[in-house]
Amino acid sequence: MKKFALIVSLLVITLAGSSQALFIGQMRSAQTLGMGSLSLSTGIGLFENSRDIYGTVRYGLAAPLDVSASLAIVDAESADDPAFLINADLQYQFMRSDMGWPLDMALGGVFEYYKLDLGASDLKQWSLGANYVISRPVKLENGFAFTPYGRLNLRSDSYSWNYDAIPGIGQAASSADDSDFNIAVNLGSEFSITDKIKLVGELLIDDELGFIGGISFFMW
Repeated sequence: MKKFALIVSLLVITLAGSSQALFIGQMRSAQTLGMGSLSLSTGIGLFENSRDIYGTVRYGLAAPLDVSASLAIVDAESADDPAFLINADLQYQFMRSDMGWPLDMALGGVFEYYKLDLGASDLKQWSLGANYVISRPVKLENGFAFTPYGRLNLRSDSYSWNYDAIPGIGQAASSADDSDFNIAVNLGSEFSITDKIKLVGELLIDDELGFIGGISFFMW
């Protein structure tokens, strides 16, 4: 009976710890920075079973191509301690509204990895996927400017669990692996405060719902 209860408990913890969501989100429009440009951003994410605080560095490799790297601290309800998360992505803008097209459009790729300590087990999760992003700058008569955007994310999520040995009930150390395919939608908007500062808010519709808010600074 004790062994059965332990197995059930480990299963519940494992399922709760597997968020199946990209914690960093999109947090920008389809527009790229431009070659040699740099921006810094930070923010917080609130999800159903977790929360995070992140920082992102974004750099323009070419006029239509950006690369970014992010580091976050994730606090999951099922984990004993906060965990570090890394995220990286590329975004290629192939359509520009300032050149006569109705929308800005971009394609990209994303990678994310983190490890959670769930007490009796450790969970490692890494995601690899593709993004399709659309946006459109809007400027009102009063001068207020914002850019609503949407992202479709198609990705593979992979999981690896390591269970600790529990000698008292004869539970040996073990491990398991799994993966699945997920589709997510991000809906958000950039709000220009100055030419170099933007506020960003984003709703994440995934296996786990969430909201991400942040601020970005265009450095050069």
